[in-house]
Amino acid sequence: MRCSNLVGDSPAVLLSERNYMILHRHQIPGRFIPIFCVHTEHGTCKAQEGGSSRGDRSVTHVFPLPDWQGNGACVRDLTEPGQLWEEHQLSLPACLSPLMMDEREEDDEEEAWLQLRPVEPLPSQCCGSGCSPCVFDLYDRDLARWEAARASKDRSLLRGKESQSCPSKLSPETFLAFRISAMEKLTEDTYRVQFVLPGNSQLGLWPGQHLILRGIVDGLEIQRAYTPISPANAEGYFEVLIKCYPTGLMSRCVESWRAGVTAFWRGPFGGFLYKPNQHGELLMLAAGTGLAPMVPILHSITDNADDETFVTLVGCFKTFEGIYLKPFLEEQARFWNIRTFFVLSQESSPEQLPWSYREKTRFGRLAQDLVEELVGSCRRKPFALVCGSAEFTKDMASCLLRAGLAEDSYFLF
Repeated sequence: MRCSNLVGDSPAVLLSERNYMILHRHQIPGRFIPIFCVHTEHGTCKAQEGGSSRGDRSVTHVFPLPDWQGNGACVRDLTEPGQLWEEHQLSLPACLSPLMMDEREEDDEEEAWLQLRPVEPLPSQCCGSGCSPCVFDLYDRDLARWEAARASKDRSLLRGKESQSCPSKLSPETFLAFRISAMEKLTEDTYRVQFVLPGNSQLGLWPGQHLILRGIVDGLEIQRAYTPISPANAEGYFEVLIKCYPTGLMSRCVESWRAGVTAFWRGPFGGFLYKPNQHGELLMLAAGTGLAPMVPILHSITDNADDETFVTLVGCFKTFEGIYLKPFLEEQARFWNIRTFFVLSQESSPEQLPWSYREKTRFGRLAQDLVEELVGSCRRKPFALVCGSAEFTKDMASCLLRAGLAEDSYFLF
């Protein structure tokens, strides 16, 4: 028998000897086109697959001849070379349908697995704050799961994708949607944003832990870390402090927000878990929005009558007008165990400040001499908390070590 591939929209053609023919599978939408050589012998119909563009394969399937005949023309009627088998130009005989379905299911399954393969994150999707798990940790984990499931042909992964539902609790791995209920502009570049929690539920963070915000700008996904400033036990809402920068990608996203808009968060993250009376005194060194993780810790201490932890908070800002959350900080300073100080880098005259701020404000930058003075003035052995820019936290760690604190006596957010 002589076989050759058929191209275009040609129907099946009898190539040579009696009772041999080739079926052209071009009629199957979206499929590669192999060639079937069909041979009737001893009351059966044999179909052999070959000529596939996906490599050399030869698979023989045997079907009862009545199945073939019952689908239309009889094979033995094809007696002349080149005779068209027009009856089956648009639909293959029923005897070949199992073969077609097996291959179709195989390719559909392969395509489904490829669609489920995790997509490697872009560098912009990492917030850079050392979260665990990081987006790259999640990718490595999901890729390993995908490879194992694919190797074992575990279709539960496919079904899971189809019926995936939204988790009911905050998750470090899954972004959840939260609606914005209010936005307050604290300074020219900083916002206080409030989000709604369903019912009277709580966010479920320890004081000082942070969340990851996801934003989409010009089709690019970005992620940044922010610490809620609302009390850890706040019900029905949570608040974050967000500073916007002229060239910041997330800043563009945040500045487009309005009440009613939905944002996506995952978490919590953070290695410092505050516990009442764990330390005799907390020395908080915060620069700019680095104040954020200190706020819920202060809430936790002053809301708990049994917590007798002393706190010395030092807030570093450019100007007096740029100090965040003044009413809250003034209220906190009225507690017997809380005292606040400020360092203003772009102010120089105490006369321009309100009377209540003059004695507790320094000018310039927080440097070694002032850090040593603060450590020496602590009423109990201090444990320092530091949050700010990378440069600020590095400098403060060095200053604290020179001031006599051990490496296990401070925490860098």
